[in-house]
Amino acid sequence: MTIVTFLLDTFRNVKSWPQTEATIQSCTWVAQGDGFNDEDGVYQVSFSYAVDSEYHASSIQLPGQQHSQSPYRRGDKLIVVYDPHNPDHGCPPGYGENRAQALKKMLLILSVFGAILLLCLLLRK
Repeated sequence: MTIVTFLLDTFRNVKSWPQTEATIQSCTWVAQGDGFNDEDGVYQVSFSYAVDSEYHASSIQLPGQQHSQSPYRRGDKLIVVYDPHNPDHGCPPGYGENRAQALKKMLLILSVFGAILLLCLLLRK
């Protein structure tokens, strides 16, 4: 199984994961600027939730701008889905779907580029 297949399968399987309510533990700003523009970055959101009476913790990164209001405060509630085989891996429903779509588009573009390159090499002979 290639890493790409693994990532796509992971994103597909998230839709079937069970849901539970999580509690936000922290939401911190992480600048990702170049030193000149530190407004761009992500919010590192940490949350905890219970599965079968055991507590688990996970975190996600949400893109944002430093001057915007923090998306979450400690104690806020959030619905998350979690991997039934590894309950420490949880995320909000739909989280990562845009990344999966971007990955699919990138793979398509690379495949087309590879096919064109191969065709050019074959025609040179």
